[in-house]
Amino acid sequence: MFIVENDPDEMCRTNSLAQVPLNDLPVLTAAEIEEQVAAIYGLLENCSLPQGQLEQLTEKLAEFQSQWQAVFTKFGQNYRGELAYRDLIGEFSRKIAPLLQKWLSSSVAIQEIINPITSMLSTLSPSPPLRGKEGEMLSLHQRKRLLIAKKKHQSQLEVEDKNLLIPEFEKPIFIVSAPRAGSSLLFETLAKFPDLWTIGDESHEIIEGIPALHPATRNFSSNCLDEGDATPEISATLRKGFTQQLQNREGVKYLNIAENESPNKIRFLEKTPKNALRVPFLKAVFPDALFIYLYRDARENISSLLEGWRSHRFISYQPLPGWEHSQWSFLLVPGWSSLQESSLVEIAAYQWKMANSYLIEDLQSLNPSCWCSVNYRDLIEHPGQTINHIAQFAQLHQDKQIEQILSQPLPIAQRTLSAPRQEKWRKHERELATVLPDLENIIDCLHYLK
Repeated sequence: MFIVENDPDEMCRTNSLAQVPLNDLPVLTAAEIEEQVAAIYGLLENCSLPQGQLEQLTEKLAEFQSQWQAVFTKFGQNYRGELAYRDLIGEFSRKIAPLLQKWLSSSVAIQEIINPITSMLSTLSPSPPLRGKEGEMLSLHQRKRLLIAKKKHQSQLEVEDKNLLIPEFEKPIFIVSAPRAGSSLLFETLAKFPDLWTIGDESHEIIEGIPALHPATRNFSSNCLDEGDATPEISATLRKGFTQQLQNREGVKYLNIAENESPNKIRFLEKTPKNALRVPFLKAVFPDALFIYLYRDARENISSLLEGWRSHRFISYQPLPGWEHSQWSFLLVPGWSSLQESSLVEIAAYQWKMANSYLIEDLQSLNPSCWCSVNYRDLIEHPGQTINHIAQFAQLHQDKQIEQILSQPLPIAQRTLSAPRQEKWRKHERELATVLPDLENIIDCLHYLK
């Protein structure tokens, strides 16, 4: 049992905030939606639409209004209805608003009616456009082309070289953490070490591309994998998948190096937040694996998870069988189905809690020489000292490029949603206050890791 002294003033403030009911979700009431729909009907009466199209649109509007009424009756303006409201707003924006804008384009009033519906909850979800590796904005069409190209490339790899020589993965390094704990920043920094190879990104497609490892095989119970999943065949397939995408810090592909020049041993660096639930599996596949456990202040981490859910940029399953809502973001934790009527902050807090609970238990079962812990705040405030500590633990060699990187503040990571600042979590302070009391045991454990 870990005992940590808490600031009485901070505890008093948190407890008082927790008593504030979150019944002020900024959504229109059922009566207000009825008024908006009635106004649309009024405009449609003066529109010369073919009867079939008019009936189709009328049915869509009636269904939307009925569904909104049902959700509002159930949740009112409580934050636990946020996901349900977001689904309805998304459906309206995709299937109704474009038709209204097309068929009532001559009416000045139509946009004034549509906007209050489509812009609901927008103040809660800063949604920057998806960007490519160089920071360019990607349109929906470009994203589809990128996905097609990726799948085509993967197919080529699978048939290209059946006699592919797999290097020895010597003491591979896995960064493990809850999602949004800062693992991208740590990964991008360590990937600059001269002796490390990566696949350039996270390993979702490689791991879940193996049918036996996809959560569908387990009825989507979770992303958990253990040593029993590390059969010889799966272990070999995983090594092959990593090898096919290996690249050094200059971006040179392992497969593009002449056979007589390619190393037969490599130091591999990997990070995928879902691996917080897969430490026993990874240790079974790579017996000499090293783990870097990155943890972050609960308030900061859960706040970032909350922002990620609302951004729609981290969707992992769409749809998720058994989930009443249209999307699931981040890792799939055991017990997720019990969160159907939870608020987003409750879902984010549960993901944070489960990821760190699994990591603490699984890592402490390993030899202490196999893992080290890193505080995200230390990484930000003392990057040189923190990276040097990791380099010593993992026996990494530094050079002038690493020294140059560590001589200045670390750059913003690619997956950052908004500019980092220490007190950014306070914009979600009221929501966080409702979940923090239930996380005290895990928070105490993380204090103990310092």
